[in-house]
Amino acid sequence: MDGLEGRDQVKLTKDDADAGGEHHFIPLAWVDHVDESVHLKQSGAEARARWKTH
Repeated sequence: MDGLEGRDQVKLTKDDADAGGEHHFIPLAWVDHVDESVHLKQSGAEARARWKTH
């Protein structure tokens, strides 16, 4: 995770192997909780299928 984009989008790092060199964004509502990691309310595969690029 790179941080928040606006008030309701999480900006994911573009360096992740699944990112293909682009930043991807997910809604903050998908986040369950954060500790040392970001935990989603859905599987990573489902999030990757639905994330967006800008």
